[in-house]
Amino acid sequence: MPEPYRGFASKVVPLHAENVDTDQVVPARYLKITDKAGLADVLFRDWRFNEDGSLKDPPFVLDQPGMAGRNILLVGDNFGTGSSREHAPWALAAWGIRAVISTGYADIFRNNALKNGVLPIAVDPETHAHLFALIDDDPESELRIDLAEQGILLPDGTTVEFDVDTFAKLMLLRGTDEGLGVRPAGTGGHPARFRPFRRVTTGAQIDRYPAAVGGSPEDLNFVLRVLRRRAESPDCVSLVFARPRGLAYQAGDWVDVRFLPAELAVGRTFSFSSAPTEPDVWITYRRGLSPFKRALDQAAPGDTLLITQHGSNGFLRRPRTPALLIAGGVGIAPFRSMIRDAVARGDQAEITLIHVNRTEDAPFRKELAGLAARQPWLKVHHLATVDDGRLTLNRLRHLAPDIGESRACVYIAGPPAMVASTERVIKALGVASDRVLTDSFTGY
Repeated sequence: MPEPYRGFASKVVPLHAENVDTDQVVPARYLKITDKAGLADVLFRDWRFNEDGSLKDPPFVLDQPGMAGRNILLVGDNFGTGSSREHAPWALAAWGIRAVISTGYADIFRNNALKNGVLPIAVDPETHAHLFALIDDDPESELRIDLAEQGILLPDGTTVEFDVDTFAKLMLLRGTDEGLGVRPAGTGGHPARFRPFRRVTTGAQIDRYPAAVGGSPEDLNFVLRVLRRRAESPDCVSLVFARPRGLAYQAGDWVDVRFLPAELAVGRTFSFSSAPTEPDVWITYRRGLSPFKRALDQAAPGDTLLITQHGSNGFLRRPRTPALLIAGGVGIAPFRSMIRDAVARGDQAEITLIHVNRTEDAPFRKELAGLAARQPWLKVHHLATVDDGRLTLNRLRHLAPDIGESRACVYIAGPPAMVASTERVIKALGVASDRVLTDSFTGY
């Protein structure tokens, strides 16, 4: 049984070679080897060793100083062509490679890699060139691979998103052999954030799409029709949809969204940025280069998307209880929903919002400032990291001086590194663990 695939950070092995086939990854004469661990020595054997077994001079990239222990292989276009053999991913895994980054892969290699714990990540040519330039400029740079959130975190804090087959992803995350797994109920990205509770909607008056190619029989397929687009900041956009009949949700809930075409059947998980009390449904995303994000950028009024599943991971504000909301970037989405919901319901328990964003151009900034001006129980603070730096212990003490002694609950939403560091700061201020709720993601 393979081990569950966890997120990891690693330096990178850069291999400037295109159209690498599996005969070059593992020469055919070694295909009789059955000990997977022994395959580390035959990985790229003919590129690494002379006929007498000595290392070539100059050494191949794997054998250069400092390369041992690196888990990411960055390679040229079109990797893994050639015959169908599992020895290629076996050898990569035996050497320590857990993820390969290229612009594309042969289907057979990609499938074999996914079955054997090696993640083949495909990026667009522009991103591919940028990654090579980054590593060539600083060979000690680390990338963080997050399969659950389908993102590569770069040293500057930006995220490169990638697509992966939903079923293969779930098998990797669970550490389950393909034959032993169960396909996920929804195809909209549900496994990405391990949503433990799906809301069930019953009744006849439900706007459903009759069938969707590439979907699951258990998908809800609620119809989302685009009404308009809203530019919330230079890099964040909200899509506003007509609310499907029968859709009921709570502020803080997640929603899985997909497009109709089969090639975009693997959707993404978002938080509702609209409040349940609002007439329309909103999702807010940060613009990106993945096929799904590009499709979102092209979505126009009248276009149709689908909700495949929706539910809660427990990231729900406790009614009439003071709250400290800390958002990183587009992590503001569920907090807009919570604040709008509190206003509509007349819940005047004190809320302090701290929004950490890279620049001053933060999504929903003007709207939230207007709400705070009219609601004495709402305080909103913005922190631009490009000017002010990150949210430190002293800065948090200044913005929420009584949080350690108060009965307020703390909610943190944003990228994993930001959520983890902020949670440590919050607990250092004396906030008990049962008063802290988190929702981390690489990027909507």
